Amino acid sequence: MIEVEAEQTKENADRIHFWEKAGFHLTAYVHTYIWVPETYQAMFLSFDDTQENDGRKLFTYIMDYHEKAYRGNK
Repeated sequence: MIEVEAEQTKENADRIHFWEKAGFHLTAYVHTYIWVPETYQAMFLSFDDTQENDGRKLFTYIMDYHEKAYRGNK
């Protein structure tokens, strides 16, 4: 699972295309963080049919990672 900037620019479209070529799938949900102006979308790489593909749900995992990685919360 990764997050990509959601703003409609050529650079962002190129990044999304790169990850799609690597097998990732873009979710429709656009996430807004309170501390940065950019919006983001989740992309996921499914190893089987059980992979979560709901962007809103994926961002709960991403936010949990941010808490642990950047704030030191366990």
